[in-house]
Order: sequence, then C-alpha cells, then structure tokens
Amino acid sequence: MKYKYFYKSNSGFKSDFLSGLNDITQAFINKSTWVILGISELQQRYRRSAIGPFWVTLSMGVQTLVTGVLLAYLFNQDVNRFLPFISISLILWTLFSSALNEGAVCFTGMSGIILQVNRPLFSYLLLIIWRNILVFLHTICIFLIAAFYFKIYPTSSYLLIPLGFSLFIVNISWMALLCGIISSRFRDMPPIIQNILNVLVWLTPIYYSINQVGNTTKLIINLNPITYIFEVARGPFLNSPPEFHVWLIAVLVALFGWILTLTIFAIFRNRIPYWL
Repeated sequence: MKYKYFYKSNSGFKSDFLSGLNDITQAFINKSTWVILGISELQQRYRRSAIGPFWVTLSMGVQTLVTGVLLAYLFNQDVNRFLPFISISLILWTLFSSALNEGAVCFTGMSGIILQVNRPLFSYLLLIIWRNILVFLHTICIFLIAAFYFKIYPTSSYLLIPLGFSLFIVNISWMALLCGIISSRFRDMPPIIQNILNVLVWLTPIYYSINQVGNTTKLIINLNPITYIFEVARGPFLNSPPEFHVWLIAVLVALFGWILTLTIFAIFRNRIPYWL
C-alpha cells in the first residue's frame, strides 16, 4: 500500500513548497482537531487530581518564590522588583523550553497516528504549541499575583502584550518545527536539544537582568537572538516597553527562521513518514 506522503524524487521544489504551505494551511483550517485534542490531553493528564492542571501553577509558584528570593539576596537586588521579573521570566522560559522539547518529538511521538491517519503534519506541531499555551494561561496568574502584591499595576505598555506574545509564539513555532524535522531523521537530537536548552538558559537573561552583568557578558547576551525574543514578550508585562531595535531583531529572527524552516519542511516533508 502506497502511503500518501511517501517521498517522490521527481517532484520539483516549487511543487514541494506549495505542498508544504498547503499542509500548514489545512492544519489551521482544521483547527478543531488539535484544539480539542490539546484540551482533552490536559484533562486526561489531571483526571483524578483535586486541583487538576493548577498543580503546575502551584509548582511554578513555589519555584518562583524560592528562586526569586534566593537570587535577590545573592545579587543584592530589591525583591519588590526582582520577584515579578523572575516570575514572568520563568513562566516564559517554561513555555519556550517545553515547546522545543516536545516539538522535537512531535512527529516521532505520533508516528503510529501519522502512518495511519491522513492529517496535515503541521497539525501535530500546533497541538504542541496550543497545549503549552494552555499551560501558560493558567500559570500567568503567578505573575499577576506577584505584580499586584508589589504594586506593579497595568499601564499602557500592557497594550503591547498581545503583539509581543504573538511574536514570541511565532518564533518558538519555527524553532519547534525545525527541531521536529531534524529529530525525525536523527533520533539523538531530543537529548541534544535538551542539553542545549540547559546551557542557553544561562546565556539568556532569565535568572538575571542584562543590567546586572559586565560589558563582556552583556556583549554575549546581546548576540543571542533569544534575548530579543524574550524581551518583546516580557517587557510589556513589567511596564518596560522594548525599544524599537528589540522589536526589529525579533521580527527579523522570525522572518529568517520561518523562511529557513519552510524551505526545509518543503524539501523533507514527504520523507518524514518514511523516517518514522
């Protein structure tokens, strides 16, 4: 039996590219599949739990409190400002790292379904992103509680939150898709990606502010594109609207990343089921 997505060596790049775009378009059109499945998976995960997915919120709250107070003491920072910073940073980093780790296995983990069900491959990535957004939505209350307690009230910068968060999601989506494609071919990639993230968290201002480091370290951080991706999402929450060049770099990273990823997806999309 010939599988629908089996690679055809005689198909041109233009045809493959259009086929890849159609796969992505159909995944968004048939959104009910991954939207409902994402909600169902969360419900199933916490089926017999007393507080359900809010265990994630509670765990994040404890981690934020301990980390924020400890680092504020070590860095000699005002806890009134540092704790809200740490809370939103950890919440966004959890979304970022979970999306990439789960994105790395979005195809291999669903190999049984992919080989049997005719469904756009991109829908499996959207399932990962949607599920992690749901987790984000019920952990963001940790930041809101910390901000209210330390009197960081909403200002006009909050109007930038939807734009900054959307740009953040756009960037982590192409990264997760790229990880998924590479991991389908090379099964050693998921642990490699996890170790890269363990290093990357210290090269990105998550546990510290960029103003707390020296000039040499600041240069390294400024060369890290992840810094700008985080800043456009984090800054508006802290009433610190990112500067124009931060938005520009985050947009350029998204454009370059999606052009690269779409090209790779177009070339290798038909081979993914074969690799599985």
